[in-house]
Amino acid sequence: MIDLAAEAEIVVEGLDHPEGVTVGPGGTIWAGGEAGQVYRVEGTPATAELFGSSDGMTLGVAVDAEGNVYTADPVNQCVQRFRPDGRCEVYGRGTPPIRAPNHLCFDSRGNLYVSDSGRWKHHDGCIYRFAPGGEGEIWCTETRTLPNGVCMGPGEEHLYVAMTLDPGRIARVEIRPDGSAGRTEDFVVLEETLPDGLAFDRQGNLYVVTYRPDTVWVVPAGKRTAEAYANDPEGNILSSPTNLAFAAGDDCRLLVANIGRWHLTSLSVPHPGLPLPYPVVEARR
Repeated sequence: MIDLAAEAEIVVEGLDHPEGVTVGPGGTIWAGGEAGQVYRVEGTPATAELFGSSDGMTLGVAVDAEGNVYTADPVNQCVQRFRPDGRCEVYGRGTPPIRAPNHLCFDSRGNLYVSDSGRWKHHDGCIYRFAPGGEGEIWCTETRTLPNGVCMGPGEEHLYVAMTLDPGRIARVEIRPDGSAGRTEDFVVLEETLPDGLAFDRQGNLYVVTYRPDTVWVVPAGKRTAEAYANDPEGNILSSPTNLAFAAGDDCRLLVANIGRWHLTSLSVPHPGLPLPYPVVEARR
């Protein structure tokens, strides 16, 4: 486990309890706020600029090749899209309408996978998939116990899902050649934790952040057990951490959003992140 004092730093402060964080194709960091904000974080030292805002709440964040920012908005029960000029519009609601969108990620074909967490402890969550343009439908119903963060696995063969409840664990859903959901299985179980976000590095190691305890875990490539990578018993540097993303390119840093406070954290890691897909997403005609 790393020494937080030596291997962690605050990237930027002044955000409104950020839940989501991602990195765009140009290396820009994007984060959300609890009142619907989207922040653009750039520069050295980094500064945060309010890029746009909805009248809802911003949880997960994803970016396409043209600089559009997509957010999971549980207040308005939709996926929002922020255009490069900051203008906000509804990208999709799904059929049946999505209820509690939490996190989202693209595949290379422009499909957007969105977790619907459902109602707390009602075990009625699922995964939606929105085709390019915003038409969405339920893709997987096997992830019921509060699906949270999602990420695309190496080779886009599986969607990995942080399951927050009963028990805390990471599930993965097979993506069949025709795009449908295949077998769902528990990839790793994290007893007595509340998993929230996850991301792969280039070596196939899976990093997971848990809202409780305030910890970043790593699941080494080829294994099915998690090891604590960074822990903050005081909840200052990692403060109710929710989502994570790797810095761009060969930069060996892991960025963590902290909904319990007002900052993003950076952790040193041995390897850079698995590159995210940045598809060209055609607008609905």
